[in-house]
Amino acid sequence: MTVEGLRLVEVRQSFDAPAVADVSRAVREEVRKLLRQRSLPRRSRVGITAGSRGVNDAVEIYRASVETLIEEGHSPFLFAAMGSHGRGTADGQRDLLRSLGVTEEKIGAPVSCSDAVVSLGETTGPQAELPVYAAREAAEADRVLVVNRVKPHTSFHVPHKSGLMKMLAVGVGRAKGAEMVHRLGWGAMVEAVESIGAAAAEVRYGAGAF
Repeated sequence: MTVEGLRLVEVRQSFDAPAVADVSRAVREEVRKLLRQRSLPRRSRVGITAGSRGVNDAVEIYRASVETLIEEGHSPFLFAAMGSHGRGTADGQRDLLRSLGVTEEKIGAPVSCSDAVVSLGETTGPQAELPVYAAREAAEADRVLVVNRVKPHTSFHVPHKSGLMKMLAVGVGRAKGAEMVHRLGWGAMVEAVESIGAAAAEVRYGAGAF
């Protein structure tokens, strides 16, 4: 077949697409590894981020995380960490999580939805003095387990795209944190995600940290 003298050739390209054979087992192993690294005291309250993005096998991932934490003697719970999604309200967040199949009955742990946030201070470095917000449940927990889909962002290409740092900076910050970050614009937002995420991960609150 030719088009204006050019010959069209069919080309087939195959991409490497590694898959986890047993998602539940892999999650259990990673959670136990984190617990060993952090030396978490028994009976710790561990908050698990529940986002709005479509995560493959989300229910299985959350359930495996919860069951492992319980087996290790801790008290896990999920809390809505989706920025302004779900209208930024408790009812909206709960409806959105339900649409993803994430409920207390399926997960085996409480699911907290709220618009409440607290301030963890401000960022330092290149993007200094930006406020760092976190869901109140995260701030009151002993530790936080961050769960999120990691993928390229549709609008910018930088080391930290739609991943764990964005979950810390935007998702955990709920509507107030998301509004502040997005108001910066795409250019400043790129550095802000890294700065806010790093600050949230380092800040200590009560007996724990991210």
